[in-house]
Amino acid sequence: MATLLDYCSLVRSKNAGPFTLTFDFLCHDEDTYHALVALDALNVDLFATMFHTDPGNVRVV
Repeated sequence: MATLLDYCSLVRSKNAGPFTLTFDFLCHDEDTYHALVALDALNVDLFATMFHTDPGNVRVV
């Protein structure tokens, strides 16, 4: 089973305000990016579950 770092060269998070976090997932290349997107592993439900919040509070771009 592949890990996130098999797809990404860098994973980072930042506070974007008192109630907002951002996460950056930088893939090795464009093909790897498309493969990660196709997995649909980084989705609203995942982050809502991890941070115990309503999915309506999560935006994945």
